[in-house]
Amino acid sequence: MANAASGGDLALSVFERIPALDGSNYRSWSFSMKMLLKARELWDVIEDETPKDRTRESTSEGTPEAPPPQRDAEWRRKDQLALSSIVLSLKPAEQDQVYDCQTAKEAWTHLQEVYKGKGMHRLLSLLKQLSTAQPEKNATSPPGSNTIKDYIRNMIQTADEIAAIGYKLDRPVVIAFILNGLPDTFRYLVVNLESQVETISFQDLQARLLDENKRIQEKDEDENKLTALSARYKKPSEFYCDHCNKKGHTDERCFEKPGNIRCGFCGQVGHNENVCRARIYHDKKEFNNKKNGSDDEPIGGTAIYSAG
Repeated sequence: MANAASGGDLALSVFERIPALDGSNYRSWSFSMKMLLKARELWDVIEDETPKDRTRESTSEGTPEAPPPQRDAEWRRKDQLALSSIVLSLKPAEQDQVYDCQTAKEAWTHLQEVYKGKGMHRLLSLLKQLSTAQPEKNATSPPGSNTIKDYIRNMIQTADEIAAIGYKLDRPVVIAFILNGLPDTFRYLVVNLESQVETISFQDLQARLLDENKRIQEKDEDENKLTALSARYKKPSEFYCDHCNKKGHTDERCFEKPGNIRCGFCGQVGHNENVCRARIYHDKKEFNNKKNGSDDEPIGGTAIYSAG
């Protein structure tokens, strides 16, 4: 029961604490996964030899001693637990890479060979990531969101991966890649920053881009509000009906469109009698007239009584 609970906790930790490997984040994924396996005392199945390997070496040295069954069973249990943790932390498209792996060490070594290669193909792949990366477009992000911050962090991480395989990029080059991936809305700031790539730090660059991103989003919000306000107060001549092809109204208020709601009081289309402004105005005026008429009666009565 304890082992089952431990396995459930481990699977939950994998999903909650480690971003899934998607092919572009191997460096951070491998570090996080290694720390998690160490915390769960499972790293030894990847780092150490398997019981079969130990037996094979002992046999070659003339001491054919098989591992105790309990130790072998415990190693297999930990190995399969580590293997399932690794596989469950991969994106579905990346799980094909380890489909035929039988042990955690096989899966770990294979992923390392695929994503941590030091050949020219790996270098070109990372350079392509730098040259094509762009901030995620999220229309619902509030002003000051971390989209730009994530973009900069990912770019620096990719540059670090390039350095890890022996091709270190200077800071101005990385900053140039970052500026190149920004959308056209940042063009004025980019022009200003291009003259500072030799001196500006990553921290200052991030602060400037975050401020600009916030300003752009606030400006877009103001423009959207202004557009909505302008549409609300359009002149009748600016409206156009798609149903009858005439100006002065929209299709929701078109007299000729079947199914449109027509007011029984004023005869207009687009509302009913309950919310008709003309009816409300008429009823209010009628009520005030009756109220004023009832207030005049005591005055008239008093005058007649006094005269009598």
